[in-house]
Amino acid sequence: MLMTKIKIATAILLTVVVAGTSMRAVAQASVVGPLAANGVRSGSAPRSTGAADPVSEGNPKLKTRGPSPASAEDLPAICRKMGVIKDRLKRASGGKQTQKLQKEVVVRLDEMIHELENREKKTPKMEDVLAELKLIRAMQNRINVRTAAWSNQYKGEQVPPPETIKDPKERQQFETIRQELKELAARQEKVATVTDALAKAKD
Repeated sequence: MLMTKIKIATAILLTVVVAGTSMRAVAQASVVGPLAANGVRSGSAPRSTGAADPVSEGNPKLKTRGPSPASAEDLPAICRKMGVIKDRLKRASGGKQTQKLQKEVVVRLDEMIHELENREKKTPKMEDVLAELKLIRAMQNRINVRTAAWSNQYKGEQVPPPETIKDPKERQQFETIRQELKELAARQEKVATVTDALAKAKD
């Protein structure tokens, strides 16, 4: 019953994240532009390059490191890191340090997925856990991509406080970016909640 509820919650959250991505793309179009006067990078936000997914194509690093147990202790640790990411995004800090943490979460999820996929014998529960991990990984990756996109519009780790910007147009642009990062923080919290539920279901 708990696993079924997790599946439903994960599916709903994934739908929200996918829909939100399209809405964010529209908002982004009004933000992107030359902001060099205040140290903001101009140009469009980064897009997916279509590189092979380490889950589907196989990550050489994962193969050389060997399998690591997908233990119940892994997910709580991932949840804690997601909490740190959420707090940083809430403070409008979407720079390299935040993105480093986000990438670490995805790498650990990839390791767990890789380990489960390569087990010779899988129980129905393990198959369910594997499917949930892949959904969580997809949701986390979407948050990572949007974080990188918005952080490309300013320099540094944190969005400059709007009150420090004299130009009204640029001030509005910074306020928009800060709001978008806060919304990503809310999504990150929801993904952490689903991950925590999965961790408890594994116990």
